Amino acid sequence: MIKEKLEYIKHQLPKATHYCYAYRLGNTKDVYRANDDGEPNGTAGLPILHQIDSFGLTNTLIVVTRYYGGTKLGVSGLILAYKACAIETIQQTEIVEYTIYETIRIELTHQVANSFLIY
Repeated sequence: MIKEKLEYIKHQLPKATHYCYAYRLGNTKDVYRANDDGEPNGTAGLPILHQIDSFGLTNTLIVVTRYYGGTKLGVSGLILAYKACAIETIQQTEIVEYTIYETIRIELTHQVANSFLIY
């Protein structure tokens, strides 16, 4: 699903020079990725991911598109720009919270359970 979202954004904004992103997924928040898309290492994806984490979000993808206009921002400038963009995006977005209420209990006999074992 992430790949499809990225492709959609690239299709909508084909002239952007960078599509930097980060995401965190899952109830345990253990699925994540940060991508600099050609920017210097650690200057784009990680600042975005850190903001997702600082707001305590999961099941979240933030993509920041950048159009290079001839002015080099430098490493610290890039970090600040991507961080600021992620913060503003989160602050202007409606955050929806879901609580998991459903617990599933499965009971089966030893005979049935043994049929799932692989020898």
